[in-house]
Amino acid sequence: QDGSFEVYASQLEDGEEAPKGEPQVVGTVGKGGSFGELALLYFVPRAATVKATTQSTVWVIDRGNFKKILMQVSEAKLKDYMKYLDAVPVLSSLLSEERKELAKA
Repeated sequence: QDGSFEVYASQLEDGEEAPKGEPQVVGTVGKGGSFGELALLYFVPRAATVKATTQSTVWVIDRGNFKKILMQVSEAKLKDYMKYLDAVPVLSSLLSEERKELAKA
């Protein structure tokens, strides 16, 4: 992504409505940032509106591919943790499934 963006919300973090009912700037997103991930994760309407403040280039991803990528990253991290746990002598008596559960914690 390239560009600069403002994030607007009608409802503020404390649950209060924005003054005058007008959406307020609640954040900014710069080059390399992201937005919209909560709507993709939880299949809920967006809680905010994002507007470009400069000429911008963005990448768009659908919900299915977003979740697939997250799962792949999670699996890779789990494998890394398992490698570390396999190298700990005191844990050698644990079953593989027990070490896997420990890695997930």
